[in-house]
Amino acid sequence: MLPRLISAAACSVFCAHACSGPRTHSELAAELWGTGSGYDRDMRPNWAISGNASVAPDEVYVQIQVYTIREVNTKGQTFTVEALLRVSWLDPRLIFRNRSEDGCFYRAK
Repeated sequence: MLPRLISAAACSVFCAHACSGPRTHSELAAELWGTGSGYDRDMRPNWAISGNASVAPDEVYVQIQVYTIREVNTKGQTFTVEALLRVSWLDPRLIFRNRSEDGCFYRAK
């Protein structure tokens, strides 16, 4: 039991000084899109980086998974569904150093 406690303590000291940059999720969020970061959530990623309005469009991936069709109203031309809508895109302004780059966080794959 004692060797485990010693190695855990050594790791906590080592881990506290092994990375550079923000150390908590709140610090990371503040650095990436906080008040002083310059991040504008209303601006397209590619346009924000290039400053050129004629830049290529951003690729947005959309997935819709319909679970249930609840109601169809042919007269009103409406329908009600239960579905999952997943939308994703890459915003290079939000890239941060991960652990393999001396950062403090693991990057999601």
